[in-house]
Order: sequence, then structure tokens, then C-alpha cells
Amino acid sequence: MSKVKMNVKLLEMSQNAISLIYVACRQCYSEKFAGDIFSEAAVDPKKQEEFVKSIVASGHQSPLEHVKFTFAIEGVSRALTHQLVRHRLASYCLTGDTIIKGARQELSRGYKKFTLKSLYERTLTSHGRSRLKLIRLNSYDEEKKVFDKGAIKNIIYTGKQEVWKLRLENSQAIKSTLNHRFFTKDGWRTLKEIIRTKPELGVNGVTCRDQNLAFLRDKGWLFERYLLENSSQEEIAKDLNCSKHTIRSWVKRHGLQKEIGGLHGHPSPEGYHWKLNRQRTFEERMAVSQRMKGSSNPMWRGGITREAVALRSGISSEIRKQVYARDGYQCRLCHNIGGSLTLHHRIPIYVNKGLAKDKDNLVTLCQQCHYKINNHEVEYKNIFGTEQILYHSRSSECYRTVKWLKIDTIKFCGVEDTYDIEMHEPHHNFVANGFVVHNSQQSQRYVKEKDFDYILPPSIEKNPQAKDEFEKLMTTIQQSYTKLLMFLGQDNLSGEAANQDARFALPQAAETKIVVSMNCRELLHFFQHRCCSRAQWEIRQLANKMLKICAEKLPAVFADAGAKCEALGYCPEGEKFCCGKYPLKI
Repeated sequence: MSKVKMNVKLLEMSQNAISLIYVACRQCYSEKFAGDIFSEAAVDPKKQEEFVKSIVASGHQSPLEHVKFTFAIEGVSRALTHQLVRHRLASYCLTGDTIIKGARQELSRGYKKFTLKSLYERTLTSHGRSRLKLIRLNSYDEEKKVFDKGAIKNIIYTGKQEVWKLRLENSQAIKSTLNHRFFTKDGWRTLKEIIRTKPELGVNGVTCRDQNLAFLRDKGWLFERYLLENSSQEEIAKDLNCSKHTIRSWVKRHGLQKEIGGLHGHPSPEGYHWKLNRQRTFEERMAVSQRMKGSSNPMWRGGITREAVALRSGISSEIRKQVYARDGYQCRLCHNIGGSLTLHHRIPIYVNKGLAKDKDNLVTLCQQCHYKINNHEVEYKNIFGTEQILYHSRSSECYRTVKWLKIDTIKFCGVEDTYDIEMHEPHHNFVANGFVVHNSQQSQRYVKEKDFDYILPPSIEKNPQAKDEFEKLMTTIQQSYTKLLMFLGQDNLSGEAANQDARFALPQAAETKIVVSMNCRELLHFFQHRCCSRAQWEIRQLANKMLKICAEKLPAVFADAGAKCEALGYCPEGEKFCCGKYPLKI
């Protein structure tokens, strides 16, 4: 563990940058084909360089978007990367027409869909930002292997950039930049890597009625348990707490039936319908009736049985009056007072019959809210403070697991407005157009910080006492982190699962790495704000290093780039924030 220094390296920049900008600008005013203008421009490079300088000086920056720089950055704190992600104009992004599916909310039976652009527009007003905090998106929990809810931290507009359209075998499609990361069978991969390797991509899966049943969606898992380990369907059903018929259905769906045998000892009579060639006797009909009664029936949905009706009717008028009075004759959900009121069982009768007449298990609801909650008790368990209600087929509580699909085509789509979403912990991903996508930052889930390096702020370094305290703290955190990994290892938790939980102990000062791509227009905007003396010291240092590289590689564009005051000749920040290098605007 040690203090590290920032390092910035240019990985790639667009070839023939000056010619590209020249052609993009001239095409607006010329009837010639852009290819012909490009060939003519190569003849006189000095002419096109002077032209580009005049374009930059005039403030006409849209042609600059065709030239891109990609940087590798290391030796920076995670505090800096959060700033870069929050304010970035970098190309790990999606187009504005991308559909973002909202997760199902506690008090709603449905879900909403948003375009990425519409979500960004909410950040432009105070009311929109307040509503954005309430939206939950589908995020993939890589540990439990099911989809969960994720909260939005910020939406970022990342400028106009080159985008590619990725289409899958089922016609699902999404447009993104080359650096945007997707969830594949090989882990998180950028679109650039995907073009080369063509792995199967993870998309929003199909509903599972129980979290354990998510495993059945995985053909490989079921193949291993059923065929390689030779577990019976009854054994698998017992492990997953479901019926043997469910296992048989998934075995058939995945095409994993054994040659001979199976659940009934003979191959499935596919396509045949068996019919008894005589009328059943009364005893046989009664036996079938008893066998298919209530929860034993595969079509059982909870129902209103005679027993349930008797239990409900047993609630006396005295108990009703006491519950209504306790709740102030007010619906516990919509809070309306009076009207047509009824009683609702917090823990349903089908879960615990003994609580049918318990006043503590009864709450007051209006008729409308009762219709809304009935059969959806699991979703409202937090409203009334109940414990976890056991899964039942009446409940709509469900889970989704990832589904793997092959790539059909990847095509270049030109230049479009792009956006990205920053998600809160613990899931740094979201579902866009059905694809599971991620932010482009090194993850401490997969990278084990066995001996993490850290960034030491200059103000702390100058103060011997502060520096000593800071370094002691880093050492203590490192020791605690190592102990956490050891303790988790004792519980047979290792690898990415252990890293994921132990990383919560790591500080913002922990060193990390990131790859960032920006076009020239975005870079000029970034330098205007982050080269200013008001910017935080670390991101200002990064901006100056990037500016030095850009000015060397493309002086026609970046020779006069930097803080706003360098170009304006006065400080636009006002008296309160002016550093004194330039006078205030009169």
C-alpha cells in the first residue's frame, strides 16, 4: 500500500483529424460529395489547418464532434471518477431513444417505460429531479442471479458521438458507443470487444414465480444437476421447494429428457391424448375429486373455499367495530376517512388460519383499496409491518433471471445525441432496451484490492500531523479489509462475492483506473470548466494533463483551450469566486 501519482496516456485518436473537421464543415456549404472534398483537402494541409483554426475561433464547434480522443487514466481516486461520471462528457453512452424499463413499485401493479432522453430532461428542473429520486429501474443482482430494483443517482448528457446498432437473434436492438459495456457470458465487455469476440449477451429474462426457480432458467445448471449428477426430479424439486411437475416441465423445455425412464418410467407420449374407454365408477370419481381438491390441484390459485368463507364470516360485528375504531375509521392505505370500509387480513388466511379472527392481524381498508391489495399481499407486506409472507401462487411477486442470446448484426449508425445513467450502490447496471448494461469504471468487485494504493491530497501532505493521521487511517482500513476477506473466506465465500461485500470498507481515496473517450467539442467544454482554479484539485490536474496531450496532437483546435477566462480575457465567475488572474467583467 502506497501513495501513487496520476498517469494519463493517449490510447487512440481519430486519424486525419484536421481533414475530417474540414470536410464536415465544408459539406454544409458545398454541393460536392464529402469523399471528393476529403481528397481535395489532403492536397493542401496548411489551407485546411488555417480553416479549422478560424472555425474554432468563431465558436462553430459541431464539426469538431467527428474527432475523438481515448485516454487511459490511472493513479486517480474513486472520488475523482465519481466526479468524472457525474459531470462526464465521455463515450460510454446510449442514444436518447433507448427505452429504460422501470421496476415494478410496491404500490403499483404495473411498471413504466422511459426514454433515456426523457429521464435526462427531468434533471433540468427541480420538480423533475425530485420525481427522478422516486423512480426505480431494473438492475441485475450478479450474486443472486436475479433482477432487482436500482435507484438512479444521476442522468448525464454526453454530447453527440458515433454510435453502433447491436441487434440480437430475436430482433432486440440497442444503439451505443464503442466503449459502453454489456453483460456477456464472459463477464462485462465493451462493444468494441464484443465486435471482435461475438459472445452471447445477457438480456432481461422471463418471469420466475420463485427466486429459487431462477436456477431452472439456466439450462447449464439443470443439465449438471439432472444429467451429470443424475439427481432425480423429485430431489431437485425438494431442493428448490417446488413440485416435481415444475422440474419435469423445465426438463422438457430445455430438451434434457433422459432416453428411458423419467418421472413415470416411460417416454413422454408427445401428441397423444389418453381417454378412458368406460365410465368411471362413483368411487373413482370421488377419489379423483379428493386428489384434485384445494391446493393439491395444479390449477389452484388460493380460491374462496368453504372453510375460508366460514372463517371470514366468523368475525363478529364487535371485532369489526373495535378494529374500525382503533384505525380511526380510516383506510390504512389511501387514508380516506369513512365511506365503504372493510377488514383485510395482513397475513392471509391461506398462510395462517389461526390469525383469521386476530384483531392485530386485521386492518381497515376501503373497498377500492381492498380490491387492489387482495391477491397481492406480498407486495404490501411492508405497508402493514408484516413479516415475510411465504410464496403462494395467488401472489404476483416474481423474479427474473438473465437470458442469453446470440448476436445477429452490428452496424454503424452515424452520430447521435448520447446519454448515460449513474446508479446508486449496490448494482452499477440497468436494463436498457432489454440489454443489461454497465458504467465504464474499474469495479472493485472483480479487482481484489489486496494491497490498495491511495491518493494523498496536497493539503494533507503539507500538514505533518494530518498526513500521519491519514496514513494511519489507510493502514487501518487495509488491515480491516484483509480481515474481512479472511472472515468471509471462513464462510466459503471467496472471489467476486467476497470482494463485493468487503469493498464497502474501502475509502474514496483508494486508487482506481478508468478509460475515457471524448470528442473535441466535449474536450473543449471539459477544459473550460475543469482547468479553472475553482475546480477540485485532482480533476483540475487531470484536465491539465489531458489538455497538454491534446494541444501537442491537435494544436489547430486546442492551442488556445483551457479555462473560460483564458479565451474571454476576464473572469465570468463573479467577485465571490474570482481567483484574481483576470479582471471581472464590467
